[in-house]
Amino acid sequence: MVHLALFVFLPILLVGCSNDTSDSATIPALQPDAGSFSSPDECLRAYYSAIKNNNAAAFNHASIFLTDAYRDSFFDANIATDLAFKKLNKSMIGQFGESVKTLPVPNDTLLEKLQTIPVETIDPGKAVWKHGGAKSLELVKIDGSWKVDLRSMEEMFPSLTTFDPLQKIATQITAIAADVDSQAITNQDGVRSALSNLK
Repeated sequence: MVHLALFVFLPILLVGCSNDTSDSATIPALQPDAGSFSSPDECLRAYYSAIKNNNAAAFNHASIFLTDAYRDSFFDANIATDLAFKKLNKSMIGQFGESVKTLPVPNDTLLEKLQTIPVETIDPGKAVWKHGGAKSLELVKIDGSWKVDLRSMEEMFPSLTTFDPLQKIATQITAIAADVDSQAITNQDGVRSALSNLK
């Protein structure tokens, strides 16, 4: 199970959809001293809301990793990616008008999917969320509270450089936004062309 958000959404980047373009989120974030999660659905909502809100304490509360360093790198890569998309969406609206089709922000889109795709409880202490095709996210119940379990991803890809591609693409998307702002890119076709060259 690999949960690298951008890799999930690269195939649909060139299509576009309506999304929140604010740099900060509006969904209330879980506080670090909050109680336990009584259901896997509640845990997942808190997990994605924490990324949407750039709330590391809430993210830590809703997830479990093998090491803090890996958790922090994963969180930072997701935040960088989401903020880059939101920046590009703002730039596109500013230059091309309110009617422009903006780009799907990866973790925001997964949060929306929770409204229609249920979490499957496998047994009293384990659940899985199949959010598209073969992609899934595991949850476990620890000391009475549900957690998004990313330990298997850390075992499979232990190097912190695992997230370098996400950070690199976030930097490239931010550069595309700057080109839109400076009018080096003057239309949506130019944005699509630039996105198609992401590496």
